[in-house]
Amino acid sequence: MIAGAVSGVSIDLAPIFVKELEVLGTFGCGYEEVEGSRKRTFEIALEILRKRGPLLTHVFALEEYRRALWAAINREESGAIKVAFKI
Repeated sequence: MIAGAVSGVSIDLAPIFVKELEVLGTFGCGYEEVEGSRKRTFEIALEILRKRGPLLTHVFALEEYRRALWAAINREESGAIKVAFKI
């Protein structure tokens, strides 16, 4: 990952070609009108995460894989965002 001002940055593209990776980029950030004020979209996303709490919402033992899959498939009912296994 490259972040910030990257003028004049040189990188070796060979690993990207060999592993057949896809590189996506973005420049700058957007702004949105929220409740009468102009806010950066990145700040809006951070506010949502702070209000929502952690993205990892469910952790299961590997033996509970059926419950884990149910939670992941039935997100509305379980409230799951990210489901993980405790190993």
